Amino acid sequence: MAGTTADDSQHSGFAVTRDIDAIPRVFRHGFGRFTHLHCSKPGENAPLTVGTWAVARVENGEEVVVPDADEVKFVTKGRSVWKNADTGEIFDAGVGSTIWLPKGSRSILVSADGLETFYVVASTQEMTVPEDVGRGAAFQTRAHKLLSEYRQRYVAANPKSADSLGRASASLAGGNTRSVLHYDPFPMVLVSGRECYVTSEDGREYVDFVSEYSACMLGHSHPAVTEAVQAVMKRGINLGGPSREEQVLAALLTDRIPSMQRIRFCNSGTEANTMALTLARHHTGRQKMLAFEKGYHGGFIGFNSDGVLPTTLPFDFVLARYDDADHVRELVDDDSFAAIIVEPMQSVGGMIPASRAFLQTLREVADRTGAVLIFDEVVTSRLHYNALQSHHGVLPDLTTIGKFWGGGFSFGAFGGRADIMAATEPPGPGGAQRLNHSGTFNNNAFSMTAGAVACRLITKEVIATANALGDRLREGITAAGGPSSSPWMWATGIGSMLNVHFGGPIATELGELFFLFMLDRGVYVARRGLVALNMMHTDDHVSQMLGAVRDFVQELVQVDF
Repeated sequence: MAGTTADDSQHSGFAVTRDIDAIPRVFRHGFGRFTHLHCSKPGENAPLTVGTWAVARVENGEEVVVPDADEVKFVTKGRSVWKNADTGEIFDAGVGSTIWLPKGSRSILVSADGLETFYVVASTQEMTVPEDVGRGAAFQTRAHKLLSEYRQRYVAANPKSADSLGRASASLAGGNTRSVLHYDPFPMVLVSGRECYVTSEDGREYVDFVSEYSACMLGHSHPAVTEAVQAVMKRGINLGGPSREEQVLAALLTDRIPSMQRIRFCNSGTEANTMALTLARHHTGRQKMLAFEKGYHGGFIGFNSDGVLPTTLPFDFVLARYDDADHVRELVDDDSFAAIIVEPMQSVGGMIPASRAFLQTLREVADRTGAVLIFDEVVTSRLHYNALQSHHGVLPDLTTIGKFWGGGFSFGAFGGRADIMAATEPPGPGGAQRLNHSGTFNNNAFSMTAGAVACRLITKEVIATANALGDRLREGITAAGGPSSSPWMWATGIGSMLNVHFGGPIATELGELFFLFMLDRGVYVARRGLVALNMMHTDDHVSQMLGAVRDFVQELVQVDF
């Protein structure tokens, strides 16, 4: 902290506090929950309001900023350099810093690049603060009542699913074989899908905004895929040797994602990330891996805010704060790291995008220390024709992909620099040590063939359309969640991938209610709030979901739109 303390009410200087946990807190609790702030007046005399603040780019700023109220700004993206106009002192505010601009101070924003914040203003004027609708007693009471009602409606609407799962539990642990699909009171059994619709065991059709957790980019049962797969069935499914199909798909993918100079196939994103990390260890001869809080790289490689999940493979992981370049520089200060693995946008973590500046920092740190930079693009590669890395202009050493690239079949791939991937090739004349990578179904004809179809169908135009629809949906959900000063519901993400979030003390209950309410309105979203669009969605489908969102808000808040 430079400059002031909470008790220094007479101080009129500029202050920066570094290394705070601003980003996780805002996503965990929602906007407006920060009350222990550095202000020049006690909280009871300085009611708090919340807003947003963004500066695209400043290179040689000279304008003197003289605030008329005490402000604490939480920097969540980008970097900025400030100068105290009176003393000339320079302050460098990185990601996760707070900036204090007290009343009477004179400050200059010298430079900024992609600076985005949310801020809390401690006003020195008398004002009335409206009750935060998401935390009022009446709101919470109504939410609990509606949750009870919609649980009952869900059970009544899905008796065949309940019966089916009950019978399945006699032989199948948990009644289904994917933990992510379990939710209370019981998951809905699905029996068929077409385009962007799925049908339940109880015969109801839903607009599918789950899209098999982003894997179903083509929509369900695309005729081009079914036709190609039927041809495969006639000539042989898995023949036990190299195949034409894997050669075709490899050429398509390496042409499309330039950083993947060489590629190898496997069966899932989990396998792809496991192999990428193993390959990084082999290439560097080191053991430590840098990963990020709330990162997810498959069923055996996941993290939360408190550390490594118990199911995670026993690699030597060190965790950094996501989108916090300063924290990365602090942790990776020598040449002991084998790899830095990151999602350009955290998926299971809530569709939280990384800034370009952060990804550039990872590239710089990897170059300086010799660590292998791995981009997990299993989810994010659908957001740009050449994967999200190309949108940011930051190329990793290794890339992992999966999901939709298999055309609806199990699929994973890892690839990157030719010199790193050379370790998976057969031993040369010198007998250099190689890394064995085998798998009976790595090149199965179904996945290879359907993957080639997906590569050809998912064009730049298809991606642009899906992204535009996703942007409209994300903005509409956030707008429905109330004013930016005190939202209780909002959506994050990029383009066709987004996640709905809730704030306040009953955020978990609101998430469950939202899920059940959407199902009641014929809209299928993931229980955790994930929404994934596919190429079959149209404006009408987005309008249908936004209509259901407005109904949800109206029932809760009892306001008209």
